[in-house]
Amino acid sequence: MRRNLLLVALCAASGFFSLASTTLAQEIGKDYAFGIRDAAAKADDDAYYFYSGEMYRSHAYDNADVLAKYAALNRPVPVTVIEEHTGAIRNNLVASGKSYARLTKEFKDSPEAEKHLARMHEHQKNALTALDKLDAAAKSGKADPKTITADAKAVQTELAAASGEHQRFLQKAGKATVATKQ
Repeated sequence: MRRNLLLVALCAASGFFSLASTTLAQEIGKDYAFGIRDAAAKADDDAYYFYSGEMYRSHAYDNADVLAKYAALNRPVPVTVIEEHTGAIRNNLVASGKSYARLTKEFKDSPEAEKHLARMHEHQKNALTALDKLDAAAKSGKADPKTITADAKAVQTELAAASGEHQRFLQKAGKATVATKQ
């Protein structure tokens, strides 16, 4: 493979093949680069999914926090504000769930990892249930500030519990822990 790559590059440099050889050299180079993917690259992927899952959950927590603090002012919260933040929370939890679904596949042979991932998933599911309750109250026009605060805090509580489970999972997997705000 290396010999072929060098031959194509040499031909391209000498002008023997013009644009076609350059494109061919690029294609062969891509195949070669993808072919040498090793265990270190896989470990980097695992690290990405470990940390991206927590990042998305942290963003969801931040949106729940903003909503809770707005409602704690004891003024009516506009439905558009509620929808904006509940939508952001939901989108971040879906993205976090996708990251952890990938890890579930990677750690399917580890009962300990599966246990932590299942707990994180359960906490996120509970947060979505509290979020659905908040959405329903907002759409019905019955979302008083105290209800919004309580529901947003319920979301935060579940997300903080999921974050704690994430930290324990990282420790068991031998990864560095993530600094959390909760």
